[in-house]
Amino acid sequence: MGPNGVSYLTGGWTPVLDVIGALAKKRLDVNLLMVLAAAGAAIIGDWGEGAALLFLFSLSGALEKFTLERTARSISALDRIEADTALVLRDGAEVRGAIDDIQPGEKVRVQPGERLAVDGVVVEGHTSIDQATITGESMPVEKDPGAQVFAGTLNQRGSVIVEVTRRAGETKLAEIVDTVSAAQDAKGHTDKFIQRWQAPYVIGVLAGVGGNAGVSFVSAAGAG
Repeated sequence: MGPNGVSYLTGGWTPVLDVIGALAKKRLDVNLLMVLAAAGAAIIGDWGEGAALLFLFSLSGALEKFTLERTARSISALDRIEADTALVLRDGAEVRGAIDDIQPGEKVRVQPGERLAVDGVVVEGHTSIDQATITGESMPVEKDPGAQVFAGTLNQRGSVIVEVTRRAGETKLAEIVDTVSAAQDAKGHTDKFIQRWQAPYVIGVLAGVGGNAGVSFVSAAGAG
């Protein structure tokens, strides 16, 4: 098997399997066009063009899959770092409470090694916080009274009291999760739109190619 055959085999394996699966479900998609175009290129001896087409098409599919998987992992990772409870200062005592019940203006204590559950401002104590998940900073940031802190970040050392500035669903972490989820949902809507119009598009292209081939054949016959 020569280089062209290897290129066709490696680049065309996945599209061909996708075409077989789609046809088995009586469905047409753009994979069929790619496979037919590559086959046509091989028939007329233009193996290089066909191999390049299959390579680019397979590469785009692999990149799309990688992006979707990375987005799913990102959402999963963000969900894992969101704390469910915090140590709230109420009526002179420290009580462990659910973050959904904590209101702006209340104060929470953040202990060493604990992940912050709220967005707020330090009002007492000193510490350093790893906030790479929110700001991307590679080194922990020193926090004194008046410094802003974010849910999902990790308290390194020192115990601080933080006054809450946002509800649980309005934190920077929640905004990031919502943004990533919205991007994934938008991709899903786009996929549905493409799926809906793939079959008419494929039929239209095949009809156009068939019509053009028919006209060329008639013209050639007439000229002969």
